[in-house]
Amino acid sequence: MLKMALRSHPLIALAALLWVSGALAATAANALVVTSPPLPVGWNLISVPLDPIDADPPAVFKDPSGDPIPISGNLYRYDHDAGGYVAYRSFDPSPFGTAKRGEGYWLHLGAPARICYDAHPISRLELHLATAGWYLIGTPKNSTVALQDIEVTNEAQARTVGLYDAIYAEGWLGGKLFWFDSANGYATCGFDAWADADHLEPWRGYWVCAQAADLCLMVPFDEVPPTGLITAYDGQFWLDGQPFRFVGANIRGMAHYGEGDLLPFSQSGDRQVNCAALRNEMQGRVARIFVASKLASTVEIGDRLRDTIAVAEAYDIYLLVCFTDMYNASQMHPMGDEVYYTVPGPGYAMLNHEFWSSGHTVNYLPLVRYLVNRFKDEPRIFAWELGNEIRDLSSTATFITSCQTIHDEIRAIDPWHMITVGVSRSMAGFSYSQAVDLYNDRFDFLVGHPYNGEDWEDDTGLAASLGKPFMVGEAGFNSDFYSDRPSQTDADIAKWIGRGARGYLQWGFMATSYDIGDGDWYFGVDHALHDDWIPYMQVYSYWGNLLSAP
Repeated sequence: MLKMALRSHPLIALAALLWVSGALAATAANALVVTSPPLPVGWNLISVPLDPIDADPPAVFKDPSGDPIPISGNLYRYDHDAGGYVAYRSFDPSPFGTAKRGEGYWLHLGAPARICYDAHPISRLELHLATAGWYLIGTPKNSTVALQDIEVTNEAQARTVGLYDAIYAEGWLGGKLFWFDSANGYATCGFDAWADADHLEPWRGYWVCAQAADLCLMVPFDEVPPTGLITAYDGQFWLDGQPFRFVGANIRGMAHYGEGDLLPFSQSGDRQVNCAALRNEMQGRVARIFVASKLASTVEIGDRLRDTIAVAEAYDIYLLVCFTDMYNASQMHPMGDEVYYTVPGPGYAMLNHEFWSSGHTVNYLPLVRYLVNRFKDEPRIFAWELGNEIRDLSSTATFITSCQTIHDEIRAIDPWHMITVGVSRSMAGFSYSQAVDLYNDRFDFLVGHPYNGEDWEDDTGLAASLGKPFMVGEAGFNSDFYSDRPSQTDADIAKWIGRGARGYLQWGFMATSYDIGDGDWYFGVDHALHDDWIPYMQVYSYWGNLLSAP
């Protein structure tokens, strides 16, 4: 255990962090990507908030683009047993060892940088302070921790109190914690009015003085991932520790079946019909649905999603939940958003600039918050999708800012479900650098909607460069121009899987014996409007079985 005096020079003050974790999920399915705030030029006293998947220092100390941060001769750890510092040297890395949550590091930067690495999530952390003296600790999660949420146990007395009482009532700890600001020197963290902060920030190191022996500081975590959740990591989707590849379909209006408004010819039992066909005939695993309705209240939309989830669960199907539609023709947008559909299109209107600059906060964002909060622990949610083919045709910059804001609102409520934008780089009008900036820090996977075998929405290369999955979110072949659509689709799936796509969703899937209004005259797969259902199911069942094989 650490016992040392606080010194004035930062290099002398470096010490080991002694976090001891509870059980860790050791599979890639539970991985998170964590990114530090900008670190300035010069010496930085840092810690890593979560255990790295790959603990080799060059794998941890990378920037968000995956480029290495120069650490040879610039990164130091403190060897408590030896009483000295060990530098990382690329030509002889073994003395330094691996990077750990549980150690503090001095990192000298010649240029500003951010650290980005893949990490294990954790559920609870304990820091043991065996003897009196100074300890250097770090925030053991990738978000702030209020001092009032920290508990302290005196193991010799078998008593646990809050940090405030541990300081002021029991005298177990010194009155302030100290952190190092690269520009201004040491600052304080504490409960009194003169402290610079009252919470711990991730990636920082903090000095704390134990004034009693056998203390244990505990930081609880509420954010434990639900079991059976699909996650994205290392360019793939993961489920229960195994790569998850799939075929599936857009059953766009399924949440609204039997409600008598958007799809008046549908029945609630059509959910079962479609899900049964998707799972049993198609061997599909994912259904994409448009959850909003201009004719339903927020609570009603939530109830419709609840009922749809129940059916999906019965057939072992996951739902990609799309919050709104770029086009007003579907009427699958939040109530009140009709006023924002003023951009003319061929037979429909599209969302305007006002929606992205401010209008999305009026109806859309409250609906998103409600649904995410209500279903944040639901494992049948494959991912949240901001919208179908959404974009700002007047300002790409405004659209990017809005997407970032919406993402952050969702992530603040739901730390685990994947989030995607719902539009390809080409359709949205992003430059390559804009797409990298948008997707790198926030969104979990990329999508494209390539029809008729087209390639202009191919973002597989971009996804691979970011280490994120790509999936085909919509696809189909126009029955007016393709006489053997199943064969064309077979070749198309092979092409996209060969390029690295992890999933492929057919557009316009409608398994009912009659037209309920949820298919597509040109691109759909159904019994009512086309005559190629059986060969289509043969193609999809082949790929569904192939992709699900270990």
